[in-house]
Amino acid sequence: MAKGGPRVSPQRWTVWNKVEATASTKEYWTPTYSFALATVGSADLEVLNYYSSNHANATFVKLFVCTKLHREAGRRTTLYFREGMEYEGSRCARLHTTRKNENDPDGRWIDMRVGPIRQILRDEFGFKFPEAYAGN
Repeated sequence: MAKGGPRVSPQRWTVWNKVEATASTKEYWTPTYSFALATVGSADLEVLNYYSSNHANATFVKLFVCTKLHREAGRRTTLYFREGMEYEGSRCARLHTTRKNENDPDGRWIDMRVGPIRQILRDEFGFKFPEAYAGN
């Protein structure tokens, strides 16, 4: 027992993800998210929101990611870009589809301009844009 009485830790939960076996590895579970229920002040939320969405080093500022899980089990399409990714001298995002126990090493490179990205978001991910929207 700690000095002054027992310590009470907030209850924690972890969400686990099953990773299927491949030819060279066994099936295993890996932690994906971990969280605890705790009270957070509104001022703390404002600061955390700024650093996670606006700060120059924030993941959401540095990365562009769109993922779609398909109805067929284990199939996922991902469009991914981070600053510095290039293909043949142009800023490009990577579009690829993975299937259960199988990768798509080839994928496609998509030019990081409004037109090509908009077309992929519409055709591959089902995004809908207003007719008059021309991008920025």
